[in-house]
Amino acid sequence: MSKLSRVPLIAISSETTHLISILLNPPKVIPSSNGLLRDWRGFAQVCAVGGEILPAIAADSDPTYRILSIVQKRSQDFTLQHLKDALEHIERWDIVDDSQPYLDKDANLYLERLQKSESTAEENNFIIDSEILTLDDQFRIERGQKKQHYDAFLLYADEDIDFVNEVVENLERKNNLKLCLKERDLIAGVTFEHEAIMRLISERCNRLITILSPDFLKSPANKFFLNFAQATGIDKRQERKIIPCIYKSCELPPQLTYFSKIYYKKFSSEFFWDKLIRSMKTVIDVSKIESPVEIVHEISALKDVNSNGLTLNESNEDDNTKENSSERTSKLIKSNYPTISKAKSNQVSSQGEVPTTSESVPPLPSLDKLDSLENFESCTNTTKQNSKKKKFMSKYVKKVQSLLPKS
Repeated sequence: MSKLSRVPLIAISSETTHLISILLNPPKVIPSSNGLLRDWRGFAQVCAVGGEILPAIAADSDPTYRILSIVQKRSQDFTLQHLKDALEHIERWDIVDDSQPYLDKDANLYLERLQKSESTAEENNFIIDSEILTLDDQFRIERGQKKQHYDAFLLYADEDIDFVNEVVENLERKNNLKLCLKERDLIAGVTFEHEAIMRLISERCNRLITILSPDFLKSPANKFFLNFAQATGIDKRQERKIIPCIYKSCELPPQLTYFSKIYYKKFSSEFFWDKLIRSMKTVIDVSKIESPVEIVHEISALKDVNSNGLTLNESNEDDNTKENSSERTSKLIKSNYPTISKAKSNQVSSQGEVPTTSESVPPLPSLDKLDSLENFESCTNTTKQNSKKKKFMSKYVKKVQSLLPKS
């Protein structure tokens, strides 16, 4: 089965049609061996086009093109091979030879498009697509993760790109901070670029770093984003939303006059980078982190034990063993008072919460100061070892009692 027999006549190009028309339109006097005229009239007869529409075709300036158009509309089964057979039937071998390369080209192009059409692109989810602002967003959403958040958006002038590369090198590659740059990270095809940048600054970036220079202040867009970031910081009560970095001396805009600034050339480069990094980092509010219930119970149990005048058992520790004070406290309590762990588990409700009592649970004391006590391991193996251990443990208990809040 030839290639042309798989390609319908609709695949014929205008270039091929024009070539066949030029050669077939002029009338021929000498007919073919089978009695058919060797011009468009014989071609129409072979293609079964005639009757009452034949005069209209004859009056057309391009009768061959008119015949091909009628055949295309009438039958979808008429292929390029049928066209070639019709030309051979009226013995127009010259047209067959001249049009063969064009017909092959049309057939190849049609078959390639047919093959590509077997696979289709995924339908676009416009709701998700509207949330993708950066390349990082696309990578994360494809993996089922949340949208990308950044430590800072970097706002600068194109003329200061060398220094911007230095900033990226120090903050991202050396300190693992995440920056957002318009030219590098913003995804292509965003209709309103300014709106996308505003969303990034207000919703996805903790800070806005401005690389200030005379070229920076020449840009109306930079001034607009600077004003927007300041308004966003005021609205969300983010006092350190903007971090101004003075790269080159310039007359600062009024809105930055009272900001604390970082000067690139005023001090050493080490001081500049250290201050910039510290200014960017987000501090976790440890006051909102709840202490583990087990630690609270353990300290509460220690308070109850000491208030009843109990003493800790003696513990033989190897000289090579090194433990901090909090670890020693926990181990000594568990080894000498196993009932504390049982009582502690009974006090915890099924929801994992400590039941309220008439006396509120005291805050967790800091045991850092216990490090100043002489080490338990410092006792030498002499005849007076047991006596020294008892004295040490007595001091230890008194120190713990002094750190606990008095009821």
